Amino acid sequence: MIFTFSGACNSGDNLFDIKTIENRYNIAVARTMEREDNHSPALARLYIDREKGELVAVTDHLKERGITQLSNHLKILKDKPELMGLNLKDLKLGQPIKKQINGHNALQTEVFATMKLDDTWQKVWGILVYIEGKTHIYQITAWLINDDPGEDDTRLHQTINSFEEVRAEEY
Repeated sequence: MIFTFSGACNSGDNLFDIKTIENRYNIAVARTMEREDNHSPALARLYIDREKGELVAVTDHLKERGITQLSNHLKILKDKPELMGLNLKDLKLGQPIKKQINGHNALQTEVFATMKLDDTWQKVWGILVYIEGKTHIYQITAWLINDDPGEDDTRLHQTINSFEEVRAEEY
């Protein structure tokens, strides 16, 4: 059973809704994004703002070995981008950086790819982050469609950095 809580926060000129996913973690999503129900079963949630060309995908799974496992995920994605839960090709990953997100170890990289969205292949730039929770690894990808990093990527970073684990237990 999935429960979703929606709250709101304002970060500068961008209004966000706080989404609680599977009653285990929160993430702030721009209010202009709509939840997409037609997505890969590998994803817990998919939010899209077609007008701004932004997309956020979230998923999680039980973890095995912390930050070492996070690095392994990036290596696997190079050969199997479908594991992101999105229809991608021509995947190119940037240099990963270790960081902290609300007290959790995380590994973040930029991603360039071609994504199939609404039956059309489009160039995308994105941010991929793996976050180490107490019992789960969380994967968040935030994308700009037909755009490069720049001023528009602020909302994507705000979404990723808003991650908060609210309940850590196996399911």
